[in-house]
Amino acid sequence: MGRTLGLLSADLAGMMGEQVDDVPDVGNTNSFDSERLKRKSDAYYDDWYGRFYAGTHINTSFDVATSTQTEGKITFTPTLSAPVDATDLYYLSMEWEPEELIRGINNAIEMVEDEALEDVVNETLLVADSVYEYVIPSEFRNLEFVYQESSTADRYSRFSGLVPDAHWRILRTTPRKLWFDPDLANLTVDRNLRLVGQKDPSRLTLDSDVTQVSPAFVLQQAKALLHQSRIRGDGAEFSEHRSQMALAQGMADRERARIAVAPRGWPV
Repeated sequence: MGRTLGLLSADLAGMMGEQVDDVPDVGNTNSFDSERLKRKSDAYYDDWYGRFYAGTHINTSFDVATSTQTEGKITFTPTLSAPVDATDLYYLSMEWEPEELIRGINNAIEMVEDEALEDVVNETLLVADSVYEYVIPSEFRNLEFVYQESSTADRYSRFSGLVPDAHWRILRTTPRKLWFDPDLANLTVDRNLRLVGQKDPSRLTLDSDVTQVSPAFVLQQAKALLHQSRIRGDGAEFSEHRSQMALAQGMADRERARIAVAPRGWPV
């Protein structure tokens, strides 16, 4: 089961330092109350970064302007077009902007794109009359099986629908094409083809986007990369970032050894 970008970002914010992850109680377009915010004194959360990672305002980052303890309230910018409501899960981060966290997560995923292959199925190709070459969708890294749709729409049989490997091959053109042998392949016009294979792990853009890459690896590798980005010299602050980077990298390396997915099928 995968993990969403929103959940990964909220978890990473907590790993990177002081953080709040909660649900608003009462809100309007530029402020909200939250029980967790009553734990700290006035102005404690001023200048922190925040993001709504689920609910009505999902994918929305903000900056904290002021915070008060009694009501557990923060005001933030920019102003929203609709009031904050109880669906709006949010997190606050003292030092790290949400965009930095997201960039670290994606950089971590890209580091294992050759190892953490994901399953992919595509049914967009339609058989045309006397056509035996079809452009393979660009998402495919490897192609394992090709099925032809049965006489019943959207139904693919594991037996009668499977196109034998000997009836097709991948042409090393640009873009790559799927070629069927006209003397062997029994293709029926206006039926869809189902391609089954593997793809690189997806880059995450929206908070609802899901990755199948191990969250333990992604979080530790992202943490290491973020600390590395703060190293600018030899002072005590930079030494702390080096120390945290080394710890996180060691844990990421151990997790990385467990995530390799064997390639299946033929390279595209």
